[in-house]
Amino acid sequence: MDTTSQEQKLLPVEDEHKLLDRPAEERLREELEDQKQEEQKQEEKKRADSAKPKQQPAPEKPKASRKWLVIVVIVALVLAALLFLLGYLPRERREQTTKNNAQREATAIPLVDVVQVKRSPDITRLLLPGTITPLIEAPLYARASGYIVKRYVDIGDRVRPNQLMAVIEAPDLDQQVAQGRAALSQARQQLGQAQATLEQSEAQLALAKVTWDRYAVLVTKGAVARQDADQQKANYDSTGAVVDSNKANVRAAQDNVQAAQANLDRLIALQSYKEIRAPFAGVVTARNVDVGSYVSTAGGQSGATTYAAAQSLGNSSGSTSNGALFTVADISRLRILLEVPQSDAPSVQVGQAADLLVGEYRGRRFPGKITRTSNSLDATARTLLTEVQVANPKGELLPGMYTNVQLSNTRSNPPLLIPGEAIITRPSGTYVAVLRDPDQTREQNAVQREKESGEKVREEAKEIHLEKVEIGRDYGTATEILSGLQGWEYIVTNPSDEVYEGALVMPTQASGPQAATPASGNGSGNAASASTSAGGAPSKGGSGQSQR
Repeated sequence: MDTTSQEQKLLPVEDEHKLLDRPAEERLREELEDQKQEEQKQEEKKRADSAKPKQQPAPEKPKASRKWLVIVVIVALVLAALLFLLGYLPRERREQTTKNNAQREATAIPLVDVVQVKRSPDITRLLLPGTITPLIEAPLYARASGYIVKRYVDIGDRVRPNQLMAVIEAPDLDQQVAQGRAALSQARQQLGQAQATLEQSEAQLALAKVTWDRYAVLVTKGAVARQDADQQKANYDSTGAVVDSNKANVRAAQDNVQAAQANLDRLIALQSYKEIRAPFAGVVTARNVDVGSYVSTAGGQSGATTYAAAQSLGNSSGSTSNGALFTVADISRLRILLEVPQSDAPSVQVGQAADLLVGEYRGRRFPGKITRTSNSLDATARTLLTEVQVANPKGELLPGMYTNVQLSNTRSNPPLLIPGEAIITRPSGTYVAVLRDPDQTREQNAVQREKESGEKVREEAKEIHLEKVEIGRDYGTATEILSGLQGWEYIVTNPSDEVYEGALVMPTQASGPQAATPASGNGSGNAASASTSAGGAPSKGGSGQSQR
């Protein structure tokens, strides 16, 4: 039993059938030899182990660190491969795309931005700067020397016509008036004496005439001597001369009376200037005096000083400058003086509308109109002096404000307007690139180009024609065209070197406005409208040569 079990342990199952065929003795002998050999090997191994010195078993390397090292190496290789792919392949793709695009552009039709020509607004607006000034403004000066004893108004006060504003105390002027009255009285008395003397001489002349008449009769009759008659005649003549002299004295006395009266009237008029009165209704815009200030007529009209300067003078020395005492302005109506450039001077007319734009009143327009012009240009600035008046019933506008005045002008035939960058300057003149339908030669070239590029040329392709034009006003972003265009054309907005006479281009609608107008207006252009394709470019037949 033991032998059988041992054989089952030692022999595999698949070899059992082979062993059963062999003799049992032979089978047992082989098994014993195998066992002996196995025992010998085990003993040799034990002896070898006992003969070797005992050594500490070497620590086993952790399997986890080896695993992570392998993972890191693999990841690095993967990243290197990805970087290579991400760098080289896109670059290769871009280079190929660029090469294809360059080849396509070399054979393709260039794209250009186009806009349609349109007319400038019927109403043009010119914006000019100006300063608001009162229509009526008067500085009030002292005509009588003296001291201010009363002051009734200050800056910002509204005054009525002939309203009392201040009183000057002038004792010297009062004495001159009294002296003038005395001189007038004396002249009148002298006139009375001269008139009495004249009357006396006239009576003596009448007596001398009667006496001479009597002697003349008696001389003819021989009753008196002729000597006596001649003496009476001489007395009569001398009395007549005295009368004439007395008449001259009377006339001189009358003239003296008139002179004294005129002098007295002048002094009385000057005395009335002790009262400073408003010449018209308005607002006091300046006050340069105060109570106690001394004013004089010696300085003349040298202009008004500032309010602060006048106050400092009055407080420190008790006197004022020789300038104006007050300044009164009527601000119910204001005026603005403009300098209109020579290019716009012919369009300025009296009665033309003008709007005031003040920064402090944003969004508001104060209507006014042109009241007069100088009708001549300044030789230095080449500008036309123009006056604009505006009503100011509420007093919202103040004198001295800075304002912009917008002049409106209606034109019966406004010129065409194109973008300024569409102009092509050549030595032979100024041109614009106009689109037109290609002719037969252009169509053949297009077919040839289609074969070379492998792309189909679209039917919207147009031909370039350089049209010579005459330029008008230049507004910077837009330019007026006086001749060369009719108003229906489509032009290239920003022509490049690819835009030349006869070039075939593909038009696209410009992204910006068609043409920047110089100023906003209500007028509409008169240009003929052309049909456009879906992309905004002119459709085929929209701008043919037959229309030109």
